[in-house]
Amino acid sequence: MRTNLMKTCYFTLAGQRLGAAAVIVQALAIAVVIWAVPLPGQARRDVSSSHEPCGSRLTVPYGAEFWRNAPSGAAPDLVGAIQRVRHAFRPDAASGRFAVEAAAYRAVAGPHGLEFTAKAPSLSDDVPPARALLRTRSIRMGTNWIYRASEQRGLAWSATGNTAEVVLDSAMRLTEHLFAGPDGVEMTWILPRPIAPTGAWQVEVEVRGLEHAGSSGPGHHFADARGVARVRWGTATAVDARGTRWPVPAVHEDGCLRMTVEESILRAAQYPLALDPLVGAEFGMDTPVPAPGVGAEWQPAVASDGANYLVVWTFQRDATTTNDIYAARIGSTGALLDPFGIAIATATNAQANPAVAFANGTFLVVWENGSGNQSDIHGARLSAGGVLLNTNPIVISAATGSQTKPAVAASGGTFLVVWEDTRNVGQDIFGARVSAGGEVLDGAGLALASHFSPQGEPAVG
Repeated sequence: MRTNLMKTCYFTLAGQRLGAAAVIVQALAIAVVIWAVPLPGQARRDVSSSHEPCGSRLTVPYGAEFWRNAPSGAAPDLVGAIQRVRHAFRPDAASGRFAVEAAAYRAVAGPHGLEFTAKAPSLSDDVPPARALLRTRSIRMGTNWIYRASEQRGLAWSATGNTAEVVLDSAMRLTEHLFAGPDGVEMTWILPRPIAPTGAWQVEVEVRGLEHAGSSGPGHHFADARGVARVRWGTATAVDARGTRWPVPAVHEDGCLRMTVEESILRAAQYPLALDPLVGAEFGMDTPVPAPGVGAEWQPAVASDGANYLVVWTFQRDATTTNDIYAARIGSTGALLDPFGIAIATATNAQANPAVAFANGTFLVVWENGSGNQSDIHGARLSAGGVLLNTNPIVISAATGSQTKPAVAASGGTFLVVWEDTRNVGQDIFGARVSAGGEVLDGAGLALASHFSPQGEPAVG
């Protein structure tokens, strides 16, 4: 692979078409522009989706789930942040309830509990989905009941991002919490403080719709009418505010799973205390559901405004949709600031290969926008507060041929966007400046590298 390098202070490039590029790069004081001949046969994947805000304030603040938080000082989890956006609860159009659609399951926070539907394997069209309703039937401390479902009306859930929550007892703030992810939904009960009189803490969960098929090391299994295990109730763990963990056994009896946290654990724990099993889909006991590669997220890029990060990525909800560009801000502590993500580009065309930079209080996100065999370079600005400033994309280049694989950097209040370009006979590197106000300053593009051999893989910094 041949690599060419252009430096801001001074560089020499053959050909009259490259002179303007040298002036622009020098004026911007951007450190380096790099490109290389592309590897043959590189594959591209494409994707699409939408997330709508659907929640209100939770008893457990979003991102403060103490029973699953990373240790203090850990690096921000970019993959985890993207997965939280991917598995956000959204209002269900048919029922108004909160629902999340994952590759292997669909979950709904409904008035009677968690409605969990295990999807059929991708190659088994004759196998229907398997639906189970999991409802907290009762909670007691020692011999005293502190919650009984028979005394309650429909549950009133709140949701933010991939979490949903209902307060089972407002006086003691006894809370049931759902956390959706790629492996299933964590059902968590949170005891905020010790409750007198003392005794074991017992939670009973009623399971309807599927038959109990037995248990194994990883948990209890529930089967469909064919006798195939489709839903697994994972092993439960009690976790206190310090992160101390205790395994909690679950037994199945009379259509219920009963978990018992012994009094010795309650005495040793630092409150609040959480009880946290995972409900997941399977196809056969302890066999994950074979699902197609859908709901994929890839091609992440990140920039910082000095206080927070903006992560952008390509997203595809399923095999029938094209790809979109999404973003989310992550705080300096690793907290996800945009639980539902920010939809940057959701047009019917295929969007891919995003890049991002920050200048003068504004992020600029750029991507390739594909239609048929041709792609253009589009962009959009976001404020540091995560507000999308261009609901209609900025067309940075729509020249003949294709413009692909953009990269972007900034100096002062101006951005420089570079990309691969096939408007001429071969594959060249072109670029254009974009102001902080979103104006494209070089509408025809600047030829940065033009040669009889193909130029590719541009980068700028």
